[in-house]
Amino acid sequence: MGYGTESMLEGVVRDAASLATVPLQTPADKTVFHILHPMTVHRIVALVTLAPTAVDGVVALDRRVLTGSDTGRVEIGRMTIPIGTPAGKVVYKDIDAVDLDMGDSLVFELITASTAGAAVLSAIMIPRAETPVNQTDAVKSA
Repeated sequence: MGYGTESMLEGVVRDAASLATVPLQTPADKTVFHILHPMTVHRIVALVTLAPTAVDGVVALDRRVLTGSDTGRVEIGRMTIPIGTPAGKVVYKDIDAVDLDMGDSLVFELITASTAGAAVLSAIMIPRAETPVNQTDAVKSA
C-alpha cells in the first residue's frame, strides 16, 4: 500500500504508556494517542520487545470521538501478534482508512492476553490537508 509523498508532521500527543513497552499479559486499554491535527490512520503496528508465548496477543485499535470518554467509541481495526514472534520484529496490520478529527483519540486495547510478551504499540497515520476551521472541536485563540 503506497502512501504517496505527503509531508509528515507531529499532530499526535501520546500518553506516557505509549513511550514504553506494553506488557501483553492483562486485557485492558494499554495506551492512548490524542489527535491534534486531522489525520487518516492506515495501519496498526507493534514493535515486539518480548516474544508472546502460549497464546497469540490480540490488540484492537479504537477511535474515541470524545477525549477521555467511551461514548461513541468504536473499534476500527484488530491485529494479532503471533506467539513466538521474536523481539525486534515489527508486526503490522493494514486497516481500512479511517479519518480522525481534532480532539479524537486512538485507544490501543489488549483483547487477548498472552502468557508472556511485550510490545511498543503505534499506528501509521497521514495528516489530512484540512483547515482547523472545518473542525468542530477546534477553537481559535484570540
